[in-house]
Amino acid sequence: MMIGFLLLSFLIMATHAIAKDTTLSLSSRYNSTEEPPKSCIFDKIVIKKAADFSAIGHCESVRGNIEVTEFAESILRFDHLSKIEGSLTIKDSDQLTRVDAYSLRVITETFKMEKLQSLGLVETPNLATVKTLDWQILPLLSQAALDNLKDVQSITISDTSLETVAGFAGDKLYDLDINNNRFMESIQFDVEEVSNMLQITGNANNVEVNLGNLEKARNMSVSNVRDLNVTNLNKVEGSMTVVENTFTKVSFPALTRIDGSFRMADNNAAKEAVLGAVVEIGGGVSIVNNTALENISFFSSLQSIGGALELKGDIHESEWKSLKMVKGSISLQSTNSAFDCGKWTDGPIRDTLRGGEIECTVSRSEGPRSTSASGSSSGQKTEHSSESTKKSICEWLMATLVLVFSLVI
Repeated sequence: MMIGFLLLSFLIMATHAIAKDTTLSLSSRYNSTEEPPKSCIFDKIVIKKAADFSAIGHCESVRGNIEVTEFAESILRFDHLSKIEGSLTIKDSDQLTRVDAYSLRVITETFKMEKLQSLGLVETPNLATVKTLDWQILPLLSQAALDNLKDVQSITISDTSLETVAGFAGDKLYDLDINNNRFMESIQFDVEEVSNMLQITGNANNVEVNLGNLEKARNMSVSNVRDLNVTNLNKVEGSMTVVENTFTKVSFPALTRIDGSFRMADNNAAKEAVLGAVVEIGGGVSIVNNTALENISFFSSLQSIGGALELKGDIHESEWKSLKMVKGSISLQSTNSAFDCGKWTDGPIRDTLRGGEIECTVSRSEGPRSTSASGSSSGQKTEHSSESTKKSICEWLMATLVLVFSLVI
């Protein structure tokens, strides 16, 4: 009994040691800084046909850039290559339908594919590290194995037929740009910070975007999205644009600051917005043509706007209870006859202006009877209507007649 127990313990320890040694061996193999053989070191190698691979066919690791261009065959294979200390570019190859790189684990710079009109499948299941992933104009690409990709700094996927991107990438990205993928229905990343540009635009109209761990972004643009989860986003270090989406609720519950401008436009299904934690917007604010959004009172904590404020649409009510400063002008255009311009031109919001004027227009359905009001920070107010216009015309005609009469005399 004791002998059996000791034997079992020995086997477990041996298995653990072998697994650990294998892991360390693989790690050192693919992440070591050892120089490849001299025959595997070059500035750039250009591959146009399968025979060109003979120059690197013996290499497991290369140092230099590989460019595949005008490749005349349908399948591109990297049979033994595991590490590229440089960039891999595949472009301008209309016959190429498939890329197989099962052994490839590391690309220290850019993995770029562009203008591959027939490419449908990319097999890189073991790729774990790449600095920049840049895939553009791959109209038939519908399958890509990137399950193990965790160490990546920048992602651009544009003009493909991919239906989903999910799971890969780490905590921080420089760029996250997913645009014009007409069949893309699901986007999911665990990223916590996007330090340069976050753009998700022009994908399928029913795309669902889950960035639930995102806390900080810069120059954020979202369009053509049906469902957006950014519940932990608390700061945008740049401008923010939310346009032409199909979600019914614009929700940024944790967002407290936008350093640049904020634009929310043409979100025609949106009936509600959650931006109550925002305290400061460094640039202008534009909320226009959100058809179903009649009450713009969701910036309940906003104290400062660093530019102009523009509101336009079928607006019934708009309140900015905490607003203390607007550094630009205020422009309001409502097609809802219940909107009261007087609350703006004569109300306390007038005192928030640090430059510019308040202009408010209400266009009623009967058209010619539309009225407008404008005011400035000094509290001056003028009202214009069809009657005042007629009066001005009459005064002009009288002045003209007097002038003509004096000349005749």
